[in-house]
Amino acid sequence: MKNFRLKLALSAICLAAMAAVGLRALPSGGEGILPYGGDAKSRVDALILGAEEFPQVGPALTDRLTKALEIAPLASEPLFAYALFGGANQEAALKEALRRNPRVLSARLLIAQKLVEEDRYDEAVREVVTLIGVDRDRARDYFAALTEISATEAGQKAILKQLEPSRWWTADLALRLNEGSTDFAFLYEVNKLVPQNREAFLRRLVGEGQYGLALLAWLEFSGVAAEDINWPYNERFAERNALPPFNWTVENDRAEFMRGGGLYLVHLARARTLFSRQVMALGPGTYVMNADATGQRASGDGGISLKLRCAGAEDYVASLPLGQMSGAPRPDPVTLTIPPRGCEFQQLEFVGEIGQFPRVSRVEVKSVSIEPIGSTEGEG
Repeated sequence: MKNFRLKLALSAICLAAMAAVGLRALPSGGEGILPYGGDAKSRVDALILGAEEFPQVGPALTDRLTKALEIAPLASEPLFAYALFGGANQEAALKEALRRNPRVLSARLLIAQKLVEEDRYDEAVREVVTLIGVDRDRARDYFAALTEISATEAGQKAILKQLEPSRWWTADLALRLNEGSTDFAFLYEVNKLVPQNREAFLRRLVGEGQYGLALLAWLEFSGVAAEDINWPYNERFAERNALPPFNWTVENDRAEFMRGGGLYLVHLARARTLFSRQVMALGPGTYVMNADATGQRASGDGGISLKLRCAGAEDYVASLPLGQMSGAPRPDPVTLTIPPRGCEFQQLEFVGEIGQFPRVSRVEVKSVSIEPIGSTEGEG
């Protein structure tokens, strides 16, 4: 069935909203007109059960609703009940119910559902957005409905029109879309409009292997020109405004950026530790990797190293020990090769290894460099 999942989502919210607002199917004094008269919950039950008995509005139910309107001519609930059971003039009845009482949330949801079924997404999204504004307690449910609407191209365009950073719910909706939508091109447009969740969006792109789109989005969000980049970006750890993952990120509380530039690391060598990392886009070719780092590293295999691997791969292409063991010379720069295929993006990491006899390593990294040797194809 067309839009079946969305119809279920809206219907579920609709029934829950009916219970939440204590839908009065009848005005005071009209308890006997619909079956199971009595308190509000009983009347809600009557409406839901009645849907099976009256798949279409028939003369008996129409008569009962007419009598309800005679008792309270300005009441909105009988009109909503008529629409709920599929009356021929459903939309007109819902709009009149809302004109009489704009806070009949279930009526607005039914309108939204009908609009979606008719591919009228602009109007449907406006109705759901109105619900978010008047019914904050159920905002998460409305976000879920909008996430379902975003599965269609027309729905996406309608949602983008409503994303205004000044609205209190916009960042929360963008977060929900970032988590629930699988259309990354759409999410790119969402995050252009809503800046609060951009870092999480970029992390998701990288986590799902969408490195090309992640780089494109990062360049726009960070205001960085592609032609100005030398990888690694921010080699002295002084630029804090550009977002990860193509800028350095701290992954552990034993690593911190230093005031004025530099990265300080402390490693206990009791567990393998990822301190900081950056995704890069080096072109194929041969490079020399070096670091200006001072401090003391543990003997054996428990020290801190700068490591490079192809994005998504397990094995490292190169590893450079940092710091200096007592009485030992500083390690030489390492040479590495980026292959022409299968390594379009790389991950550069500061990693602490496990030591057989754990000793504390403390290293201050002032800068990192990766310089090409000879000819490379399309560095940066």
